[in-house]
Amino acid sequence: MMMLPANATDERMLDLVRDWVDALVKEDYEAAFAMTAHDPYYKWTPVLMQSVIHGYGLPEPRGDGKVFRVTPMDSASGQRPRHEVEYFDEPRPVTDTDQSVVGEVWFDLPLNGEWSDLTATFQVRRSTNYTVLVLNEIHVF
Repeated sequence: MMMLPANATDERMLDLVRDWVDALVKEDYEAAFAMTAHDPYYKWTPVLMQSVIHGYGLPEPRGDGKVFRVTPMDSASGQRPRHEVEYFDEPRPVTDTDQSVVGEVWFDLPLNGEWSDLTATFQVRRSTNYTVLVLNEIHVF
């Protein structure tokens, strides 16, 4: 997982997510998986990430056979994507760690050449020494 400085800016966190998207464009799900931390609750694996993206938010193949792939951001068309960091009013301590969840990153993904409503969300966890992004969901919002 990539560790950012404790005082990482919103732009630095969004840059990390852009790098994560670039790995998905290359269909390098293992590299994308390695860039973020993972809560065991979500049971993410590189294969599950690929399945959920290919299925437009569902881990099973679509009934119509259509497959979705992450495509380059700079050539995506359509609606303006949501790429933002939101902070909570109060940090939420993470049990048995020195981390607190201070907010979330919301990042719409470009699929098959268009901006989509398939959104990746990440917890922003901070300690006194670093910030990490924890992949929460890849889901249609």
